Amino acid sequence: MKPVWLFVAEKYIGQREVKGAAHNPSILKWWRDIRAAFADDETPWCAAFVGGVLEECGIRSSRAASARSYMKWGRPLSGATLPPLGAVVVFWRGSPTSWSGHVGFVAGRDQA
Repeated sequence: MKPVWLFVAEKYIGQREVKGAAHNPSILKWWRDIRAAFADDETPWCAAFVGGVLEECGIRSSRAASARSYMKWGRPLSGATLPPLGAVVVFWRGSPTSWSGHVGFVAGRDQA
């Protein structure tokens, strides 16, 4: 069964940065929703998206602009457990100990 936040997330499919001085109003709203001090859509916004969707659903997010902030949010899964539909997943960039990463929701799985 699909959790409500995936329905909310799906309504934002196709969101992207606006070229030039203007900014995408959805991204600006997500920054406000997570209480981050950004007012643009050029700053990497995956954590704003995840946080904004969760906050829109009444779920307190990490309220941080860092994708890796979600490493300390929610309940961790054991290494052998496949993440369920709707799980928040964090990917590292550069190296596993780097500060940078990417965050999103599990929206489905291929056949294993």
